[in-house]
Amino acid sequence: MHVVFLPKYYSGRRDPQVGEFIKRHAQAVSGYVQVSVVTILKDPLMLGDHEEEVTEEDGVWTLRAYYKPIEKGAAVWRTPINLLRYWRAARSAWDHFIKERGHPHLIHVHVLTRPSLLAMRERRRSGVPLMITEHSSEFLDGRWHLRSFLHKAFMRSVFRKSLATTVVSDRLGRALLDAGLVDQYEVVPNVLPLERNHVAAKGTPQNAIVVADLIDRVKNISGVLEALVLLRDMLPELRLIVVGGGADERKLREMVSAFNLDDRITFTGQLHPTDTLAHIARSGFLIVNSRFETFSVVTGEALMLGKPVIATRCGGPEAFIDERNGFLIPRDNTAALAEAIKNMVACHHRFDPQAIRDTVDERYSQAVVGRQFFTIYERVLAERN
Repeated sequence: MHVVFLPKYYSGRRDPQVGEFIKRHAQAVSGYVQVSVVTILKDPLMLGDHEEEVTEEDGVWTLRAYYKPIEKGAAVWRTPINLLRYWRAARSAWDHFIKERGHPHLIHVHVLTRPSLLAMRERRRSGVPLMITEHSSEFLDGRWHLRSFLHKAFMRSVFRKSLATTVVSDRLGRALLDAGLVDQYEVVPNVLPLERNHVAAKGTPQNAIVVADLIDRVKNISGVLEALVLLRDMLPELRLIVVGGGADERKLREMVSAFNLDDRITFTGQLHPTDTLAHIARSGFLIVNSRFETFSVVTGEALMLGKPVIATRCGGPEAFIDERNGFLIPRDNTAALAEAIKNMVACHHRFDPQAIRDTVDERYSQAVVGRQFFTIYERVLAERN
């Protein structure tokens, strides 16, 4: 069986971290079927209009097609031009893929909408069916309701033509139901790289870490900074490392200086996933203060390394966190976060790293997730025939 992944997000030369969760899905599936990845990425710094590169990554044939977007000017003309450039890159990449790999048995779209344009075209032209795995938080944070009527109508059409829809959390699946996009869904979680990582040393309880794209309206990093202000005198040894980059990095750095926390908070910027895991391994505990998460890979990664987690009830962490491995708190509640940090430092000695690791071992391994997808592939293709 040959399955091609068409992801909206994927690691590339400008961002080695984005879409890592989809890459792990592809690697998991490669243990059961032949897998190819075709992804269309933007690169504003490239010299030409279109470039392609092919790599073999952990047994997965991967084609990255880059296009140069227009980033300045009015959206009314910039958006259609960029969509046209995307489409040209996508068609060229697909022709390249077919020439080297042949027609697949199934197209597996990860995150609508743009990849589904190519999937729907090939469904019409060649009869190759598609299925969808949705990861996007837009169905949880209200962005879906702001979409145009035409956009919503197209997405409903794509979901109707999909042989199956999987999601990474039950809350996301229920959101798709509420949006009228699906009648049913299956939960297949993200993969944690359990086979490659061992339980880390316990770590110092005063060393906290945040790992996130620095988009404050979603991740609420400013709330973490405000909690540290509340704990300034109570926990003078508390230190925080913030791993990640994003649109609000400058604002958050300015907040740190305004709060006079420069000696307590360190920003690393964006890091390679391996370096991110190394930082988590050296920490005492992880903080996830998000307003919305469809899964929260970083929560699972911290538990994989034996680190306890403080997380908000934001859609993803609830599947991981219980009294054995951390604390759940309400969203947008700085006082509750400060109290949880204080309790974490006081109770840190009670959390056993191996017991924490055991809470994720049986559900999120590459073999388990790969088998789940393979079972779905076999079923939907058999039903279609």
